Amino acid sequence: MGTRTRRWLIVMDTISPLPAGDQPLTAELLKGEERYAARRWDEAVAVYQDYVQVNPDNAFAWHRLGTIQIQLGKYPEAIGNLEQAIRIGGGVPADFYNLACAYARAGETDKALDMVERAIKAGIASRQQYESDSDLVSLRESARFKVLMQQLK
Repeated sequence: MGTRTRRWLIVMDTISPLPAGDQPLTAELLKGEERYAARRWDEAVAVYQDYVQVNPDNAFAWHRLGTIQIQLGKYPEAIGNLEQAIRIGGGVPADFYNLACAYARAGETDKALDMVERAIKAGIASRQQYESDSDLVSLRESARFKVLMQQLK
């Protein structure tokens, strides 16, 4: 008899807790989350686009829409949606971090670094995360990025 190796996959939602004032996920949002977790980006973006049309004050949905658009390489759309999440939700650390990623991918280095700074101040303080994220690779040789990283563990 051969031995079987089993592998576990652990998925974590780094967005929780929801921004102040947001309600628990609805059935519609859970449908989007299923597609998000399965990395079915085109399906997930459609769910979230439909959702924000009817629920324009849901910062979580705008954030998810923006992060999905980063995955799809639609950086201007991602930037607009993440900025909307910040406008209506006040901004959670992940909003600033993912907006930094979108700006960096779009070649907007100064804006990306502004968002890295805001993400750090908001609590995303893992130097390893910033230095290993492929979305932020264009920032790594920047003197300002290096100074920001010196503050972190």
